[in-house]
Amino acid sequence: MVILFIKGREFLSPFFHLIIIKSYYNLMDYKNWKSIPIPEKMKEMEFDPRGYPIPFVILRGNNKSYFQVNDERKVNEAIEKNLCAICGKPMEDDTWLVGGPLSAFHPHGAYIDTCTHQDCLHYALKVCPYLAVPNYKKRIDMSNVDVSEFEDSMFFQDPTQDEERVPFFVAVHVTGFRVSRPEPGKRYLHPNRDYRAVEFWNDGKEITREEAVELLKENQKNPKSGIK
Repeated sequence: MVILFIKGREFLSPFFHLIIIKSYYNLMDYKNWKSIPIPEKMKEMEFDPRGYPIPFVILRGNNKSYFQVNDERKVNEAIEKNLCAICGKPMEDDTWLVGGPLSAFHPHGAYIDTCTHQDCLHYALKVCPYLAVPNYKKRIDMSNVDVSEFEDSMFFQDPTQDEERVPFFVAVHVTGFRVSRPEPGKRYLHPNRDYRAVEFWNDGKEITREEAVELLKENQKNPKSGIK
C-alpha cells in the first residue's frame, strides 16, 4: 500500500508547497510570477500546462499533479538520497528548510516538508501563493483530488496543524536533521540547531530580523497564527 500525505497549512511550520489554484488569477496579478527567473537547477523540471514547475515530491495522477499532496514514496526517496524536494537533484551542503518561527526556534520545533536547495526555496518563496501572498486564504485539503486514481493508496492528514497563517517564514540552512515517525502517516524532520544561516521572509521578499520581530509583536497583539 502506498501512503500519500495530504499537505496542511501548518505544523509548527506550514507545509512547503507550490499550489495550483484555478481561482487565484488575482493573486498572480499581485505577484507577477512569470517575471521571476527560474533557477538553473529547476529548468530541467517538468512543467504543468500553465507553466508551473512540478515539485519532485508531490503526488501525480494520470493527467494531473496534486500540488497539495505529498507522495510519501518520493519524500522517502528525497530523504534517503539527500535530494531537493523541489527539483529532485542532490543537495550536498546546500540543505534548507522553511517554516514558521516555532519550527526554527522552538526546542521541539519540527518540519514535515523535506529539504530544498536555497535557489529552489527562494523561487518558491517568491511564487507560491501561500508563501508569498499575505492574505492568501485558499483551503488546502482533499477536495480536488480524484481518489479513484489511487485505489491502492492510503491518505493521511496530520491533525496537529494550525489552520492559520504564520506572521512570516523562516528559512534555515541546516547542518543535518533526524527523522521521526511516531505513527503511520506522521513523519517529522528535526533539524540540528546549529544553523549555518537564517533568513526571514514575508510577502515574497526577504526581510530583516528586526522587521520579523515587529511582525511577531503585531501578531501577538492580534493573534492569527497560534503563536503566542
